[in-house]
Amino acid sequence: MKLKTITTTLALLASLGLIATSANAATIVYAFSDGDIAFGANLGAGSSVTTNDFSGDGITASNWTASSSSRDIGIAGGQVRAKKSPDTDIHTFTITIPSTVNLDLTTLSFDYGNVGPDTSPANFLVSSDVAGEAYTNNPATHAAGAFSGNVVMSLTGFTGLTDRTVTFTLADSALGNNGSETMYTFIDNVTLTGTAVPEPTTTGLLGLGGLALILRRRR
Repeated sequence: MKLKTITTTLALLASLGLIATSANAATIVYAFSDGDIAFGANLGAGSSVTTNDFSGDGITASNWTASSSSRDIGIAGGQVRAKKSPDTDIHTFTITIPSTVNLDLTTLSFDYGNVGPDTSPANFLVSSDVAGEAYTNNPATHAAGAFSGNVVMSLTGFTGLTDRTVTFTLADSALGNNGSETMYTFIDNVTLTGTAVPEPTTTGLLGLGGLALILRRRR
């Protein structure tokens, strides 16, 4: 087969979606900017995705839930906030990313913080349902008063996820002085980064017959 024919063939394959020319780098961001939700026992599924560059690649990111083991949780000031309690309270925030393409995740990051006169540590455990991957991030014991920070985790084990739904759960536990709305932990700007490789489309596969005829004529 001549070089010109090979080049033409590759171009046609790419146009038909039968070969991937490149991966699409993108992000999914939960910034909780779509209004407040009053404190309650738990938060049902919400859709606070402010950025989803993966949407054109068959990846949705509107599913999340949040719960508190003994106190209230809600959204205020563009943050997911959980009231502190007199004993150790577990707050969990879960996101689910359904994928219909080959997905490679790169990082998971989020902002976190504490408001109120509290000297106990805030321990964040991030887990997933992929190959038992789990990451523990402990900002360590902080001084009395408010604190905030950012966690960025490498997701090196999350590659080649083809047609796979991925779930991440962020859980924090911390002691508190009371359950008032002025004493709480928070998370914000939960962000996933990665790349997606679109799979061949049905339309492209139907074009194989025409491609075969073209190649046969050029031999």
